[in-house]
Amino acid sequence: MLRHVAHLRDPVTHAQQVVKAKEMNKTFMNTNTAHAHSSKLQSNYQRSFSLACLLSCLLASVLISLSMSSSVFAQADIPESQNYEGIQYITGGIGSEESDAMLELGKKWPLTLEFAQDHPARPLWVADVTLKITNSKRKVVFKAISDGPIMLLNLPADQYELEAVFEGRTIKRKIKLEENKFIKLPMIWPIR
Repeated sequence: MLRHVAHLRDPVTHAQQVVKAKEMNKTFMNTNTAHAHSSKLQSNYQRSFSLACLLSCLLASVLISLSMSSSVFAQADIPESQNYEGIQYITGGIGSEESDAMLELGKKWPLTLEFAQDHPARPLWVADVTLKITNSKRKVVFKAISDGPIMLLNLPADQYELEAVFEGRTIKRKIKLEENKFIKLPMIWPIR
C-alpha cells in the first residue's frame, strides 16, 4: 500500500513505472512466446529427428538384407568359365551355395545341364560325367568332364545330340537351342 501512495504523490514516477511495467510485461510475454515457440520447434525437431533415425535404420536394414540375398551369389565361388574350341562353359555345383549360384546364373546361359543318378527318395547329383556334344552337321563341337553336377554351356542356336557317360553308362539326348531361349536339362541315370 505504501507503494501505491508513493505513486499517487509523484504522477511522473507513476507514469514511468506503468510504462516500464508494460515494457517488462511485453518483454516477458515475448520471451514466453519465444520459449513456447522454441519449445514447439524443439519438440517438432525431436520428432523429426526420431522419425529420420527410424527411417534411416529401416532403410539400412532393408539394404543390408537385399545386399545379403544378392551377395549369396557373389560370395559363392562360382568356378571360372572354361573354353573348349570356342564354346564357353562352367562346370561345378559342389555345395549348396555354389549349386544355387550356378543354377541362378544358368538362367542366362543357353544350356544348363544337371547330372544325377536316380534314387528311391529323389535323384542324387553326380560328378565326373564325360559329355560329348555333336551339332546338326555331326561334328563334335564340345567334349569335357564335369567337375560337379551342373554344367552351363554357351552354345549357339542349332540342333545338338548330347552323349553323357557316368560310370560306364551312356545317356543320349537331342535338343534344339534357339536364340535368346534357355534350356535346363536334367540327365538322370537309373539305379543299377
